[in-house]
Amino acid sequence: MHLCPPFRADHIGSLKRPMYLLQKREELDNNKATIADLVQVENQAIDNIVEMQREVGIKSVTDGEFRRSMASYYYTVY
Repeated sequence: MHLCPPFRADHIGSLKRPMYLLQKREELDNNKATIADLVQVENQAIDNIVEMQREVGIKSVTDGEFRRSMASYYYTVY
C-alpha cells in the first residue's frame, strides 16, 4: 500500500455505500425497519468508512455521505 504517492488526489462526493446499509434503507422503505434502526446502521457504516480512510492515510476524511439516500436528500433525526 502506497501511503505517500507522488501525486495529490482529493475525494469529492459520496463513497460507495455498503450493501448492509442499502439493505437497511430498503427495509425502511418497506416498513420493515424504523428510522432508529437505519441511524444505528448508518453510524456503524460511517465508523467503518472513517477507519478505512485513516488506515490508508487520508488526511481529510469524510462520512461518505452515508446519511443520504440520494444526492439531494438527508434523513434528519433529532
